[in-house]
Amino acid sequence: MSFQAISWATKQKTDCNGSKLLLIMLCNYADKDNRCYPSLAHLSELCCCSTSSVQRYARKLKKCNLIKVEKVGKGLKKHNHYTINIPKSVVVNLTSNTNITNKNKFIKQKGRNKNFIAG
Repeated sequence: MSFQAISWATKQKTDCNGSKLLLIMLCNYADKDNRCYPSLAHLSELCCCSTSSVQRYARKLKKCNLIKVEKVGKGLKKHNHYTINIPKSVVVNLTSNTNITNKNKFIKQKGRNKNFIAG
């Protein structure tokens, strides 16, 4: 799951609620290269709509250049590979962007006050 991809998806303008939901679901399954491979049946179950609606939403997202759809396989074994078109300026390396430094320092916690009576 890519939190950056989901954050990016929530800020995008789409035609309808269904296409926005589909974009967020695709981002939820995206790997580090912004690619995912969920089936139409699984996406329709997640989005609570029919597979034809998922295909329609995917066409809308493709038309807006938010995703790229590749058909893979032959005959009845065809399936889709989705690539989310996140601009490179949005992708930030989380390890270099954090203020957390781990120098194996342990924080000593204060002990409980044994004389404290709650109530």
